[in-house]
Amino acid sequence: MFDHNGDSLSIRVAFFPNDKAEHALFKQRLAGQKDAAYFPSHAVARMVGMSGLALSKITSSLLLYGASGDQRVNVGLNLKFEAKGQKVLGFSRKGDSNSWEFSGKAVELIREYKASFPEIAGTLDTRRGGASSPSSRSDPPFAPGG
Repeated sequence: MFDHNGDSLSIRVAFFPNDKAEHALFKQRLAGQKDAAYFPSHAVARMVGMSGLALSKITSSLLLYGASGDQRVNVGLNLKFEAKGQKVLGFSRKGDSNSWEFSGKAVELIREYKASFPEIAGTLDTRRGGASSPSSRSDPPFAPGG
């Protein structure tokens, strides 16, 4: 990036035609992404054993607030950016019905996340999305918000 103005961003892309082998490998990997299996979010939620709302929160940006309210930490997987309609190549995409779909790699990552942080997934499932205001925060030291 070398400049930005409002909603526009100017970037400079460098291409080196002599790097044919690297370019061919990049094209091959991109072509392989087209063949990867993607699953709709409702199917992924069932596959990983969590609610659709919890899956939606975990796969995007998820801010947790400290007990004192002055500390915020993003613990989401950032696999999708709904407001901008952006995706992560090889992990997420918008399907034909304009709903999110996730690859097998993403499903495995979500399973690892859930196994590593069961309290986050559990809290989101029991709180129907985990929304909490600063005044309603209680134990554990971090409560979902954002």
